[in-house]
Amino acid sequence: MIIARPRGAIADRVPAKMMRTGLVLALALAACGGDKNTPLGPTDQAGLKKTLDELAAFGAKISGTPECAAAAAYIEQRFAALGLSDVHR
Repeated sequence: MIIARPRGAIADRVPAKMMRTGLVLALALAACGGDKNTPLGPTDQAGLKKTLDELAAFGAKISGTPECAAAAAYIEQRFAALGLSDVHR
């Protein structure tokens, strides 16, 4: 069976492997929906801004640089402080 696609369809511009990877990621994210009956609390906007400012203060976070390592350690510490387990780099 041959299925015709219109010219310029996204499948013509994106390699098949990339499309499969995108589909798998989309399905994985959809599966991580969790318990939809548990409402999330309000976002602490001041806390979020503080975190973003602290991350920005590390400067350019290019892989392998001290700034990147410091930012990774900061994020690791913040995740642990939130009570997340199995936090690693």
